[in-house]
Amino acid sequence: MDKKIFNKVEEAFLRDSMCICIDDLTDKIFREAPQEIIFFNKLINYYISITFPHNSESNLTYIEKDENRGIFESKLTTFEENNALEDDSDASRIYDELYHALRSYTTEGLLGLYKHKDATYWYPKIVLSENIGSRDDIDNLDEEVIIYRGTNINEFDSKIFSQAWTLDKNIAQKFAFVHYIGQPNYKNTSRVVIKAKISKNDIYFYDRGLSEQEVVVNPLKIATTSAEIIEQKILE
Repeated sequence: MDKKIFNKVEEAFLRDSMCICIDDLTDKIFREAPQEIIFFNKLINYYISITFPHNSESNLTYIEKDENRGIFESKLTTFEENNALEDDSDASRIYDELYHALRSYTTEGLLGLYKHKDATYWYPKIVLSENIGSRDDIDNLDEEVIIYRGTNINEFDSKIFSQAWTLDKNIAQKFAFVHYIGQPNYKNTSRVVIKAKISKNDIYFYDRGLSEQEVVVNPLKIATTSAEIIEQKILE
């Protein structure tokens, strides 16, 4: 079956404006809420049709953010009234995360969308291809930066690395061994902490004020010869 939910205009908006991975979002909906494909198509189509008074990619004032947010919440309330989902269903949980993502984008653009992402349950996968936000914190890093990532051993073996890393080894350990305990998909999986090096010129985003010390990198620039497993456990 051809897994396609969004038309070309909707895909272009999700991919080019919000930097959301279409394949990841589509797979999520087909896997967990295939009966609501039309709902999610309508959601993105409806959002694109909304006219906001302020461009969210500008540096908006608090008042301007509130004006955008007010219109967003009013419009999405109308959408929910006309397109109801069953409470506490997989579809409603996906919708909740998309709602959060769209609201963040509405008020703070791509930078806000990324900074306010919530990975407690699931969040649309964001794929950056250029710098977002200020580079001041990045410029203050060493020329060569040590980064860490907590992940599945399959990622290390494939050498196809994701973008989200951290400067803090302890944070990487939590993502490897703590955050996903009890989730069925992670049971009996081999989890690892990877250490690698990257040039600060290949970092797309870093805000030293964020608690997880996250750095978003161009994964193609990670020297595979520098990547190594420094800790490994089976998650039970």
